[in-house]
Amino acid sequence: MATCRRCHSAGLPKLFRNLKITPKATQTLLRSDVDKLLGVLGSAQSLAHVRSVTICGSMPEATFHPSSQTHQTFINTANTSNLPRIPTQQDYYAGLEYYWDAVAKLFQTLPYPTDVIWDSVDAFPACLLNVIHRHTSHCRIHIRKLKFRSLRLEVTHERDLALVSSPHLHSICVTWSGRYSSGDDDHHYEAAVRVLQGLAPNLKEVRMMYRRPPASPALFRAMVTPRQPWKGFTGVGDEDARQGALESLALLGETRATPRILEEWANYTDFELLRHLTLMIQVSGGALRWASSNLSLPNLKELRISLDRDDVQEKRPGFADDAIAFFDSLPPLTTLDLSGALEQKILQHVLRQHGATLKNLTITPYESKYSTTKRNLPLVLTNEDFDVLQSSCPNVMKLKLPVKRRKGNASEVAIYQALGRMKSLTDIYLTLDCSAPWVTQSNEGSDGPANVGFDGRTSILGNVKPHHIRDSMINCATDALLAEAIWRTISEGKTGYPVHTLTIKSRGGTDFGSAMVDTALSDYIDHLSRSYKVSRAVRDDDNTFSIVEEDRVRREERDDRVRLIEIARDESGHMDGSTMAIYRKTFEAIWPKKEGSRDWRDDWQSFPLCPA
Repeated sequence: MATCRRCHSAGLPKLFRNLKITPKATQTLLRSDVDKLLGVLGSAQSLAHVRSVTICGSMPEATFHPSSQTHQTFINTANTSNLPRIPTQQDYYAGLEYYWDAVAKLFQTLPYPTDVIWDSVDAFPACLLNVIHRHTSHCRIHIRKLKFRSLRLEVTHERDLALVSSPHLHSICVTWSGRYSSGDDDHHYEAAVRVLQGLAPNLKEVRMMYRRPPASPALFRAMVTPRQPWKGFTGVGDEDARQGALESLALLGETRATPRILEEWANYTDFELLRHLTLMIQVSGGALRWASSNLSLPNLKELRISLDRDDVQEKRPGFADDAIAFFDSLPPLTTLDLSGALEQKILQHVLRQHGATLKNLTITPYESKYSTTKRNLPLVLTNEDFDVLQSSCPNVMKLKLPVKRRKGNASEVAIYQALGRMKSLTDIYLTLDCSAPWVTQSNEGSDGPANVGFDGRTSILGNVKPHHIRDSMINCATDALLAEAIWRTISEGKTGYPVHTLTIKSRGGTDFGSAMVDTALSDYIDHLSRSYKVSRAVRDDDNTFSIVEEDRVRREERDDRVRLIEIARDESGHMDGSTMAIYRKTFEAIWPKKEGSRDWRDDWQSFPLCPA
């Protein structure tokens, strides 16, 4: 009993370290939940254990709508008409303070909070900001969805200024577009830059997400006129602006990183202080070349980058050399997320250059469909690449990358065996790549000779033949048996630390290099393509493991919907003589119908891996 009490006491700090609060239908329900939480924390004597509080979601509209009874009890609004009134900004802020007041009072009772994570579309409540300023000295504010609500007004709202100038503001995430769908200018980009340039004195992390605005006639009309310059925050001059001191910078979205963009950001913040850099914005060879010559990143530890050939108009023969020069200019990395236009020359050089210090590695090759040299033909990792990975990255603990499915042949199995020789590797995420983009771009066939009934004489979609469909179905067929087989292949030859988790997810079964996708084929491929997570038991002396299908409920709901469509289709006779009949025939040639099965979904299982 004494041991149980000691274990309970030891676990309390971790149990209550991170709290999460979600909005309720009314302020009364939210206050009730907060009161219950305080009761639990008080009875467990754990108020001092709380370090971070995450608030997500948003308050219900009824809280700030003028016609709501809840709103009327908080502010006295004169009704001069029985007609419904559109909520004003004053209504919104009044409802905001009323609704989130309970959370502000919760913070008054926490002696040692270090982080408040505001993951809500609501504005940050002034009542909560005031509590943080008065009652905490080291609590950092993280805004996951920062939205300036007064950028287009003549005077910046004091709430916006109070938040972005707070010494507690540590990180912000800003979504910007340059222009709204309405055609109005969006100045969130410029405002965020001004915040990091000294307005928020302790801001360390900035995440900028570009989002293309929905097309509209108003937007098209506005595009012919230049954007107006931003007027700035009211009462904040540029004379106090200074270079930022960020430790983490992330630029994301469907836009391009040019030398000019990188140069601008090098002026906005001191790149020598950066420890984490994310450039998921199509980094061209020219930008890489400029960065390798002009940027100094001596403290960089984590890099996430998306490479882009930028060869839509002309070929870029020096792209690989530009990429290699950029990675040579970096200090040893511990985390690398490398995606986009990759070549074997680039990948192997990066692994040899940074592999010794890497602990987390993600590789995601893809190519633009507009590329003149590699259109829709991303790099396929070979056995040689996996050998270089295994020999160059002895300290990688978490690994995420694609494995080309080859119907479980010896070449595919050798890749799983290579992963087992990585001594530090404990967590693996494998995307089982079942795509065949070369089918519509070359004369290449399937992985093996065409079988009887798959002579290739019948075209389905362009160059796609029945034997291509057959190979795709076999490769996509992912079940618990395949997950276990891959787990055992990796684990049986594992050196060093045992594997803790393995996640496999098959994808790309309808990708034959063309934009055309037959929905009837997707019905089969979507059912066969699944995701499984294999987890080892927690105890070191227990080698058992569990296998769980991820998103099973969603997959079964989709199967039920498609099954009803198929029944109606079969009864109407629409399948006869169509490509749907070819898909059914192809499937049944691989997996004959079982006695007593409801339909083809009960007839299949994955193909076994080739014996080692």
